[in-house]
Amino acid sequence: MMLMYTYMNAYVIFLLGSPDYFDVPEDNIGYVASMLIFYSFPGAIIGTFFIGFIYDILGRRWTLFVSFISGAGLLAAIPWTSPNVLPGLLLVRVLI
Repeated sequence: MMLMYTYMNAYVIFLLGSPDYFDVPEDNIGYVASMLIFYSFPGAIIGTFFIGFIYDILGRRWTLFVSFISGAGLLAAIPWTSPNVLPGLLLVRVLI
């Protein structure tokens, strides 16, 4: 998940500036990218708090499998959230 998270942080900048997807003005890309990252932190904090309980209930294998599949699905869904950064891309970013 951390590899997908890091990949998404770097790749979203290219998608934001692309006229085929989000077409955010060049002088506003940094603000929008930092806003997406900032609003994803509360979800990461809450998810980190509960992941220990989920590990205990389901086991490590199923938890990692579900985490990888859901992360890959959300990462693949990013282009379909265009052209609206809010709420589509923000929602996907918070869930990742």
